[in-house]
Amino acid sequence: QDELYNAYVADLGLSILKNTALKAEHCGIYGILPYIAPETLDRGQYTTASDIYSFGIIMWEILYGRPVSYNQEFGPQLQIEICRNDLRPTIIENTHQCYVNLMKKCWEREPENRPSAINICEILTGWLNNEIILSDLTKSDELLKNIKSTRTQSYSDDIYKSKFIKYTTSLCQDSGLNELNIPSDKL
Repeated sequence: QDELYNAYVADLGLSILKNTALKAEHCGIYGILPYIAPETLDRGQYTTASDIYSFGIIMWEILYGRPVSYNQEFGPQLQIEICRNDLRPTIIENTHQCYVNLMKKCWEREPENRPSAINICEILTGWLNNEIILSDLTKSDELLKNIKSTRTQSYSDDIYKSKFIKYTTSLCQDSGLNELNIPSDKL
């Protein structure tokens, strides 16, 4: 931390053994489920936009002061919800709207719709140079401190360790979800 309003985020990449990575590349990846972008979970497609998705998750953690959580267990069902139904962490009431908007942009389903790192820096710099936004963010932060953490599920620290995760497309193929037909009159 440089000053009160300056912090730095460094490399979000994951270092693993080359042989391990080669074995995994055809059917899954190594990582921590909530931080992995949907396109990476789905097909192993990893781009700088995937890091932006992870940054959005980190924004949530910075805002609420705890590891990201969902109202369900980590596992294949959560993975499918993230990839197929755009499930994202719950945003608590009284969160400043500009912060919410940036987080949601980082969580966009389509990687090309996410902001670039340069764009995020410009937005954050704009906030730092705007006394009204800084004041509103501070007020929002004070309101959020008074909210109990009971609204989101907490997990053991073991959940937040890197592990092998099958691609969502593989999970759906194995389960038959890809062949699921819903009659058009039921949609």
